[in-house]
Amino acid sequence: MWVDLPGLGYAVVAQQQRRLWAQLIRHYLEHRPQLRLVCVLVDSRHDPSPWDMAVMELLENRQRPFVVVLTKCDKLSHPELQQRTAQLQELLQHCRYMVEILPSSARSGLGREALLAIIRRYCLAPVE
Repeated sequence: MWVDLPGLGYAVVAQQQRRLWAQLIRHYLEHRPQLRLVCVLVDSRHDPSPWDMAVMELLENRQRPFVVVLTKCDKLSHPELQQRTAQLQELLQHCRYMVEILPSSARSGLGREALLAIIRRYCLAPVE
């Protein structure tokens, strides 16, 4: 099953709605034992939001594998992308359950096959 949860970093919603979403998402991630992999989408043009960091910390504490998918990488130059990736690797170096930081672009297709391979590896593997 594939579940797409709302992002809170740039969603234009009322503060009360944002708090409700945060509670629901946190509860889902904490209490869904069937989760095999979580893809955390982070806009490559910006630092991870406090919400992004909270989700990754929660996943780490719950020992849930996750991949950081850097989106909109076509908007950055190659050196900017390398710098952003290095910054994230430094920031998340303590995360044992982070599978990979994966640059991606919906426009160019960058990262598509690599992401599908990671999803297959984690989601199609036999349950232990």
